[in-house]
Amino acid sequence: MPRVAQGGGSLKALCLANIAANMDKLWCKHFMQRYYGQGHFLYILGPFDELPPALTGLLWGHLKARRMLRKHHLYLLISPYASSLDFSSSDADLTTMLLLAGQRCFNLRHLDLSSCKLPKMQFSETLPLLTGLVSLNLSRSSVTDTLLSIVGLYCPLLTSLDLSYCTQLTDAGLLTLFLEQDAEGNAVAGRFGVCTRLSKLLVAGSQGVTAAGAAAVLLHLPELQVFDFQGTAAVVTRLAATHGLAGLRLRVLHTSPEEEQDLPAVLALCPDLQHLHLVTFPGLAEDTSLLALLDTRELRELRVCNEPGALSLPVASHLAPVLQAHGATLASLALAEVREVPVARLAALCPALLHLSLQWNEAYVWDGVPATAFPCLLTAEVTCREEGEPTDQVPPEHLAAVLLSPLLHTLRLSHTSTLTDHLTSEVLASGALSSLKSLQLGRCDEVTLEGLAQLLHSHNPLEEARFAMCEQVTLSDFQDYQRKVKRRGWSLQLAWS
Repeated sequence: MPRVAQGGGSLKALCLANIAANMDKLWCKHFMQRYYGQGHFLYILGPFDELPPALTGLLWGHLKARRMLRKHHLYLLISPYASSLDFSSSDADLTTMLLLAGQRCFNLRHLDLSSCKLPKMQFSETLPLLTGLVSLNLSRSSVTDTLLSIVGLYCPLLTSLDLSYCTQLTDAGLLTLFLEQDAEGNAVAGRFGVCTRLSKLLVAGSQGVTAAGAAAVLLHLPELQVFDFQGTAAVVTRLAATHGLAGLRLRVLHTSPEEEQDLPAVLALCPDLQHLHLVTFPGLAEDTSLLALLDTRELRELRVCNEPGALSLPVASHLAPVLQAHGATLASLALAEVREVPVARLAALCPALLHLSLQWNEAYVWDGVPATAFPCLLTAEVTCREEGEPTDQVPPEHLAAVLLSPLLHTLRLSHTSTLTDHLTSEVLASGALSSLKSLQLGRCDEVTLEGLAQLLHSHNPLEEARFAMCEQVTLSDFQDYQRKVKRRGWSLQLAWS
């Protein structure tokens, strides 16, 4: 059976829960009675001053996660010794948080402002005081070109900057990070452009960042290793032709479906490449383009997605040599809408694989390799085509190779008709899925709760089970199992739709 819910937990969790429960009536009582509401205090001698900053940060996170963080807590928890602060999703008291951070935290190295509506005036006053920042997260925030230019003025040590899904950001703001110009594009000698040490810059989802801005980034940030602009390969192709690039330190590369790109030439310019996100494009017509990956030193992640109208990549012929060369180091593999996927060969070629995703692929094939389990696999996600040929379904023996993986802890299957009671019974009888923590099934119409009984009723670490529109998993059966879980006090989250 799933583990019984424990009333306690670790000693650390118990202590955090106890402090949080008594925060106002005990730990903040003296401050609230004597000082709070009397003015703004630059420093306070409080009950948490003797704690290491890491423990104060844990308490902050505990309160914030449970929506228990209040304005008066800020004065006692924002420590002058803090090197990292998490203000994410904190609009209500963000002005006070930034004010105290600027006044107190001169050793601050990491600041998280993701998902925040930034107070423009306070942000502009605080950032100049945080010149030691090494990483800054502004993803999904209201940062504008003008606000970002402040970062380009006062953060010379910055190595990591997250600007993902910033809808008000454009190339003009991005250029202020490494060029001596303001947010309007005016040249300002001796100002702006101090963030030349950036090695990680994330801009995914920021639609205002164009290929021109990405080209400037690649030309002016020599230390850049992680840059997730979607059309990086096309940008590098153009720069190689117009600027004669000698080489880049990029470890992440994204191709785009529309633009021309010379993949072998780009790979030659990025010898340190470890993560390739490949969207097929019209020029990718021969397997020789992908054979350039054989010269890559170490490949850790490979994502391949077919673009309609482009080459529908046959995995068995085009990718097998690459997987054979890099299978020992490949940790993540995602294949979407490609064809001729040999799951059994993937297990044999990629023994170090931790994450596997197979989405809407065409024609799973067997090439004579015996199906064996993935020895290190932790997460697996398989979605088959809803309306396709029988070969578009993962064969039972190949699906078994995924299910038999001894370390598997997260499993998501959708539209997988080869998941049957017979298969699950055989897999469970062999002792597999003993490490599974999360099970999510969607439109898997050939499996029942009875077929999953050994998993759902045996002692294991299962924490979550979700069933979406699985025809054989009836509401009646689900409610019976739900009542059993509640009656026995199992620590298990259930969902049915």
